[in-house]
Formats: sequence, C-alpha cells, structure tokens
Amino acid sequence: SPKGDEVQWKIAKAVFNSCDGDYHEAVMHLAHTHLVMESFLVATHRELPPQHPISVLLLPHFEGTAFINHLANTKLISPGGGVAVLVSGDIGEIDQLVGDTVLEILSDDFSFPALLKRRKMDADNFPAPFPYRDDGMLVWEAVKEWVTSYLAIYYGSGATAEENIAGDYELNRWIDTLGNSRQETGGRVGWIGDEWKGCSDKMAMLTTIVSAVMFTGSAQHAAVNFPQNELMAFTPGFPLALYQPVASNRDKKTEQDYLDILPAMEAANTQRIVGGFLGGVHYTTLGQYRDSQFVDKRVAAPLKVFQTKLRGAATKIDVRNAQRVAAWAGKLPLDVAKHWAYEYLLPQNIPQSINI
Repeated sequence: SPKGDEVQWKIAKAVFNSCDGDYHEAVMHLAHTHLVMESFLVATHRELPPQHPISVLLLPHFEGTAFINHLANTKLISPGGGVAVLVSGDIGEIDQLVGDTVLEILSDDFSFPALLKRRKMDADNFPAPFPYRDDGMLVWEAVKEWVTSYLAIYYGSGATAEENIAGDYELNRWIDTLGNSRQETGGRVGWIGDEWKGCSDKMAMLTTIVSAVMFTGSAQHAAVNFPQNELMAFTPGFPLALYQPVASNRDKKTEQDYLDILPAMEAANTQRIVGGFLGGVHYTTLGQYRDSQFVDKRVAAPLKVFQTKLRGAATKIDVRNAQRVAAWAGKLPLDVAKHWAYEYLLPQNIPQSINI
C-alpha cells in the first residue's frame, strides 16, 4: 500500500499498470474501437450507395479508419511491430484475445449507456463522480439527438417510419450484411443479427445502431487513444512488459529491484515514441463536417442544434474540471492539481473518426 514500503508500492503499481496497459491496448483500444468499426465501415461501402442518407451521415466517421487499421496490422501489431515488441503477451495469443473480444462486444448492444450498465458503471450502480461516464453521457446524448433528428428527415416517425424502413431495400441489405455470421462475407454483428427481424420498433433500434457507431468512432476512441500520449508514453508509469519475475513475498525490496523489472532504455524509448505518436495526432473535430457533406438543406437546422449541444457539453465539462482542480488545489500544488482535469471527452478534443 502507499503507506507501506515505498519501493514495494512502486513495484506493485508497475505490475498492475503493466497488466492494465496490455489489456487496454488489446481490448479497450484495438478491439472495442478500431476493429468494431471495421464491420460497419465495410458493410457501408459494400451495401449503401454514397448518396444514401445513412452513408452520407456515417462516411465522415469512417475517414482514415481503414488506413490506420491496415497500418496497425502491418506495422504495429504484426510480429516484430512497434506494439508487438512492447507488450508482455505473445502476439499470437493477443490476436486470439482480440478476435474473441470483437465478437463478444458485437454480440450485444454496444451503445455507450448499455456498456456502462453491463459494467455496472452507470449512475444507478455507481453514483460517485466518474468523468469518463459523466462527460461521455453528455456527448452521447448530443450524438443520439442528432441521429434521431437526421433519420426522421428521411424515414419519418411512428408507423410511417416503420413502413419506410421496411421498404428501404438498401438499408435492409446493409442490416443483413452486418448481422451475417459468416466470417468471409458477414459483419458478424450478433446483436443486429439476433434482434433486428423481431424488433417491433426498428426506428429506435436503427437510431441506437447509428448512434453507437458514431460514438464509438469518435468519443469512445478519443477516450482510449489520447491517454497514450499523456499517460502511457511514460514507461515507468505504464510499463507494457516487465523484464524480471516479481517476488510475491514481502521481503524488503531495493530501488535496483524496481529498476530491474522495467524495460531497458531502447524499449522505453520505443514506447515513448509510439505512445506519443498515436496519442498526439488530432485530425478533424466531432460535429464539424465539410461544407459539402450535406447537400440536403433540411439537415442544416438539426446539425446546428447538434453543434450547439456539443458546445454546451464543453461548457459543463469545463465547469466540472475547474471544480475538480479547485478541490485538489488546496491539498496539492496547482501544477499537480491541474492533472485532475479530465479533458479527453471535451467535444473540441474528439475527432470525427478513428484516423490515428
């Protein structure tokens, strides 16, 4: 514990953060964002023409994703790649874990509120302040309201929406491809494959699907990607592998014992470079579409509302951060207290897509 031997506490933190860092990179980052988006990216390009309303809405949220995923597959997580040489697990075993995890998250509703509830981190189960959840919900609500208004332009509401959705053969082909469980041709999104046909409110489900895709490719990825620069690039804080066995006994440890488990300078420098690169590139901003993206003039009003909602969310997050920093400033030096501000889900810090 922090009240015990200082070196033992540093070693304990290194062990925990090493495991957490590997899980974060393989599962929460790669599987839950980059690879989840691939099913929807491929199905959209394959089944929806560029002028289809859902294609028009989603394509900006896929920008750069295929490229960065290919780069990751060939340069970072391939044998000998930048990340493969840093993590402690065998890259083949990690590949298996990642593949299983992607199918697991796609098997159920992966919208932000649903994920929080399954993890018992929603406000009902965990009422304490939780910036990732609290800020994320502000963004989620803005995204879902935008999607709801956008889809209503093209499908209407109530029984009319259900009829229009049923008659949209391109949309239904997209849904069929996403729910197809065949490895070679299907999106393997079990949630859609299991629930769409029997769903009595397809408009509501379609809204949740599109909102979940947009949120995953923007806010969720921002939350797991950008800490790589500020937090995980500092190797002693998050060593992605330990290089000596760690004794489980409570014998007194020396500073050299601690240093011996950390990566050597070459690996530490590689982690700094990779983390700084992946977590240091911001391209595009959520809600800021190209002027030519929506030619339908009916979209302008709900888009403006979306942008206003995001600005309102940013204001609320700024207030929360200021209160959090002020609360700690009385106990810690200000330059330390300021790190209690959680800024990863400020809308202006969220890219439109996974492009890094």
